[in-house]
Amino acid sequence: MSMFEQLEALSNAIDETITGDIISTGAQIRIIAGETCHMPVDGIQTWGRFPDIKITRLTLREQAGHGVMSMTVTSRGEQMGIVGGDNEEVLLPCYTMPQFLTFKDWVHLLNLEFQRVNMDVVNNLAEFLRGKGFVNWVPRAMAGQEIRERTTKTLLDIEAPGRSLIDRHKTGVPLSTLTIIPGKRHAPNVIEFINKDKELETRPGFTSFVDTAIVNIQNALTAYKLPEDTEDRADILRASKSRLSVLTGTNGDTTFSTRPTVGYLTIAGVDPTTNKQFEEMNFFPDDGDTDVLVDTSGEVITDVDDMFANPEGE
Repeated sequence: MSMFEQLEALSNAIDETITGDIISTGAQIRIIAGETCHMPVDGIQTWGRFPDIKITRLTLREQAGHGVMSMTVTSRGEQMGIVGGDNEEVLLPCYTMPQFLTFKDWVHLLNLEFQRVNMDVVNNLAEFLRGKGFVNWVPRAMAGQEIRERTTKTLLDIEAPGRSLIDRHKTGVPLSTLTIIPGKRHAPNVIEFINKDKELETRPGFTSFVDTAIVNIQNALTAYKLPEDTEDRADILRASKSRLSVLTGTNGDTTFSTRPTVGYLTIAGVDPTTNKQFEEMNFFPDDGDTDVLVDTSGEVITDVDDMFANPEGE
């Protein structure tokens, strides 16, 4: 059999027996700023481009004796959608329809987290962010909202300076790469995990950008269609608009943001200490303890974040 015939036989075998992308397992989403990233979701290839992503907030808490890092990354000008039958990029409706005209100009949020984080890496990142002008976070809420009480010990909470979300995005620290590790997808926006009793459980969680966007769009449409005399219609409408800008999703039962794991990131630009491009930060512990990805608490951390901030920064 010639080499050409061998290759042809391999191609036929792959077409007949394998569904999906052999290389891209869907276990993580690696974003490279300005480039197209592909993310298989339930047998469908999705895509996204994030030209302008920045860290705007970093929080470190102590929970059950371990460090838990939360991070807000803001995005502006991103696009995402699915790959069509002829490999064409099909944009989601919120990026094409005139009813979402201002949505594309908003600053959008990615709320991230890491359980049992490498404390040395977080401390180095915090020191760098403070050197870039990050200041201590202060609680803020819109009219009619209550400030949620913290239920865990906060060790660090800093954010980019600025009164509005747009201001904080402008002063945030740009990233060149960002790797997100979603929970195991049980269903759209529902993840499964092994609890502390070694039992399989499911709960709301981030599964993919497209899953989240579809739910956000549906919720916004539902809110707009409510009769004018609906009680609290204005609040429902405002909340649905705000959550539309949260790209990593919201727990529909608790209204808290869902926070997928952030595994790695790279700050954009040149490291002044080495005069070379920044090295990728790895938040995994040095001891290789991979159970950081297992949620044993079953609870959503009740922490105030920017989820309810006006996405237009006004």
